[in-house]
Amino acid sequence: MKVGSFVKWSGTDDGRRFAYVGKLIDQTDERVTMLTVDGEMSFPLEDGKVEKAKKPTAFDDLIKRREVAVAKRAKKSSPKRKRTRAKRSGKTKLARSRELLITNGVWMDFSRKEGIALLVDMLSMTPAGASTYFATIKKEAA
Repeated sequence: MKVGSFVKWSGTDDGRRFAYVGKLIDQTDERVTMLTVDGEMSFPLEDGKVEKAKKPTAFDDLIKRREVAVAKRAKKSSPKRKRTRAKRSGKTKLARSRELLITNGVWMDFSRKEGIALLVDMLSMTPAGASTYFATIKKEAA
C-alpha cells in the first residue's frame, strides 16, 4: 500500500469488532498512521488487519468540517485578553509624559510640534493623544 491511498483497519477489541477507514499517512514495518474523519490514528500492524479500501464519499468535506469545528472550539476556549490602560512599570502614560517633559525640562526647549513628536516617538502615543498630554502638562507646569 502506498502513502496517500485509502486503507481499512479492522479487528476486535474486548470481543467487539471495529473498523476504521482513512488515508494512509505513514507506514513502517511495525506501525501504520492514517488520517480518519475522527483525526489521526497510529497503531501497530499486529493489532488488526489492514487492507486497501475505497475513498469514502465526502471524505474531504468531512475533514474540512472537522478542522473548522476544532478551530472554533480552540477559539472559544482561548481566554480573551482584557483591555487595560497601557502601563509600563506601574506608571500611566500621563505620568511618564510628565517625567519625560517636566522633570527633564524638555517642554521649555521644544515647540509644540517637537514636543508632540517626542511623545509619539518615546512613549508610542498617537499624535492626537500626544497633543492632549502635551497641552495638559504645559498647563500644569505653567
